[in-house]
Amino acid sequence: MSQRGCFLVLEGIDGSGTTTQAQRLKMFLEAQGHRAHITRQPSDGPIGKMIRGLLEKKEGQSVNWEMLALLFAADRLRHWQEEVAPLLAEGVFVISDRYFLSSMVYQGQDCPEEWVREINRYAATPDLTILVAIDAQRAYERVQSRGGTVEIYDELEKQKSLAQRYDRLGRQEDVTFIEGDQSVDEVAQHIHQAVQPLLESR
Repeated sequence: MSQRGCFLVLEGIDGSGTTTQAQRLKMFLEAQGHRAHITRQPSDGPIGKMIRGLLEKKEGQSVNWEMLALLFAADRLRHWQEEVAPLLAEGVFVISDRYFLSSMVYQGQDCPEEWVREINRYAATPDLTILVAIDAQRAYERVQSRGGTVEIYDELEKQKSLAQRYDRLGRQEDVTFIEGDQSVDEVAQHIHQAVQPLLESR
């Protein structure tokens, strides 16, 4: 029977580079001889797709924040059961672009934090959560430069608030902070160093 894989989570505001770093981490793990898989939340499943539609900024749209928070919690459980847990059981390292902390940061901004925590009480605990902390102005400029779909969280002031929430809530959780205002290579190197102890324990 193969050894269980590790569940690794990358967190950060929009434009922090978590998607790029997930790819870099996958390459690093595979170079070390491990199987690795990248996933994300919202997931690519039916609930995740519904969430992505709701996140799109539309003229005259009003957001039901409680419904959104519940959908994220439901998507998280389905994602775990149908994608993450089976891969971990096969010994695969699963890298998730966002997880529970993002709900505390994003949905907890518009809903009571303790309620958001409660509806996510059955979410599995990652083996390691890494927060790529970056200046909100720089992250906002990155998002603007790449274009694409505008989402409900994409205003600069909201991003500044989310960055502050990540900093505060990340310090309350078992999270490893990585300074994101560095080159892509430097951020990747620090992330690889944070993951290394998990590899050495196997």
